[in-house]
Amino acid sequence: LYTYDTGRYPVEPELEFRDADGKTVDDPQEEDFLAKCPAADITGVSGVSEEFVKAYIEYASNVNNNITGNYYRLERIMVQDSTILKRIRYAIAGLGWASSRGEELRGIDFGRFAELGGGYYYCDLVFTVDTLGTKDVVTTENGVKIIFLKAEDGSFLINALSSF
Repeated sequence: LYTYDTGRYPVEPELEFRDADGKTVDDPQEEDFLAKCPAADITGVSGVSEEFVKAYIEYASNVNNNITGNYYRLERIMVQDSTILKRIRYAIAGLGWASSRGEELRGIDFGRFAELGGGYYYCDLVFTVDTLGTKDVVTTENGVKIIFLKAEDGSFLINALSSF
């Protein structure tokens, strides 16, 4: 966080936004300041994202009654000791209460991809799931923003995740 002090006489600030080339941007949008993600990295990030969504649905629903196996499928695609991996590990105890009788992934809609620098990448997506519960099928849409770290071997690991 930054603190700005305008002194005793506050004035209306004059803001100017510039892109990576130094050109003035009149109507700035988030995309104007995100580095474009190379096609090969988009392929890698989207592949891990799809793997994550499928594994996360099994993990959260525990429909296959394999809490430990479901956890390890997620662990292998996450940065070790990351906050998100710890959150997933600590949630295991509550999964015995999951009452799903079946899950079907209906689709994944990808939003933005960006290269953040330092080996980090960003992706946001929305996935739709049909859940067979105690009464009937319920369809939910789930939005997630994911930060990936590119490993030395070129693979992508999930470092952080946030729902939206």
